[in-house]
Amino acid sequence: MTHTWIHHPPTAGLLKNAWNALAIPAVLVFLAAALSVPVAAQEEKVTIDLQPLAGGTTMYKADRVIKKDGGRITETTLYNDLSGKTLVETVSVFEEINLAPVSYTYRDNRNGESESMTRRGGQLVMSYSEKQGARPDSDSEDLKSNTLLSAAVSAYILRNREALQRGQVISFGLVVISRQDIIGFRVQLDKSVKGPPGTWAVRMDPDSWVIRKLVDPLFFFFENAEPYRLLEFKGRAAVKTAAGKNQDLKYVFQY
Repeated sequence: MTHTWIHHPPTAGLLKNAWNALAIPAVLVFLAAALSVPVAAQEEKVTIDLQPLAGGTTMYKADRVIKKDGGRITETTLYNDLSGKTLVETVSVFEEINLAPVSYTYRDNRNGESESMTRRGGQLVMSYSEKQGARPDSDSEDLKSNTLLSAAVSAYILRNREALQRGQVISFGLVVISRQDIIGFRVQLDKSVKGPPGTWAVRMDPDSWVIRKLVDPLFFFFENAEPYRLLEFKGRAAVKTAAGKNQDLKYVFQY
C-alpha cells in the first residue's frame, strides 16, 4: 500500500491439532481481521466479499475505510452479514513511514470477544477478552523494528516487492494480541500457486520450522502491474461461524 498492508488469512488448509494446541489459530484470525490493501489516496474505500475457498456465493461483506493523516494510517473495517448487520469491527492505526504499530481494536458484536493494543513509549500493551464479561488477559511486549500489525503486512510486502521477486525471503514480527505476543513470520514469492489472472502470489508462513510443519501457509495475490493492489486472500476469516468456530474463506477485494 502506499498505505503499503494479515488479518485474516492462508491458501487454505485447516490448522492441525498441534498448532491448535499452541493457540496459534488466533494469529490467523487476527491477520484476517485487519488484512489490508495498498492505498495511494488520502482516503480510500474498499469492499470485500468473503466467499468459500473454492469460490461461489458470498457469505459476508466487509466495508473498509483507509485514511492517511498526520503521518499515520487508520484502517477501519466493518464485517457484515448479508442483511447488513455488523458482526465484527476492527480499527488499526500504524505509522506511514515505517509501518510501526500505534493501536488496534477488535470486537465481535455477537459474543463480545475483544482485543486491544496501544503503543506506550517503546512497548506494545495488549489485552484480550474471550467474551463479554470475561476477565481480560493483558501483557506487554517491547516494540522492535519490523514489527507489524496485520493491517500493515500487504504494505510491507509491496515495499519489499523487488526483493521478493528476486527470490529473497523477508521476515518480520506479527503482533498477536490474543496471545499478547509477537510471532516471527516470513514472506516469499511462490510461483507454484495459481491465483486470479494477472496476479503474483506471496506465501506467508512462520519463521519457526517447527511451527511451519504444523500449519498451512497463507497466500496473498497482487496485481502484476501498478498499483499492485491486493486482489485476493485465502485463509482464516475474521468472522467466525454462528457457533463461534473458526472458518477459512476467500477474501475478494473490490476497489
